[in-house]
Amino acid sequence: MVLPVRVKLPGAAARDLKVAYTLDATDRGVRLAGLEAEVKVDDVIEIHNRTKRALFRIVWIKHSDKASERQIGAVCVEEKNIWSVDFPADAQENEKKQ
Repeated sequence: MVLPVRVKLPGAAARDLKVAYTLDATDRGVRLAGLEAEVKVDDVIEIHNRTKRALFRIVWIKHSDKASERQIGAVCVEEKNIWSVDFPADAQENEKKQ
């Protein structure tokens, strides 16, 4: 699912949010693109989706020739679902629905 989100970087002020968008999202993680900020693996960022927010730890960064095409994979470090979607209990359940 592609959603616009706002991202608070480590050490940033609460009002200093960067814009990004999701390429994929699950109940445990997210793949982001469009984040124009310096981040590194193991940074903890706060992702805001409308009025919901949660902390995510960056686990991978995929660089391409163009900086704007960088993708970021992150896992949620809290027991929160900020996506307003009820995900299946496991991947097998999801496959059965398709």
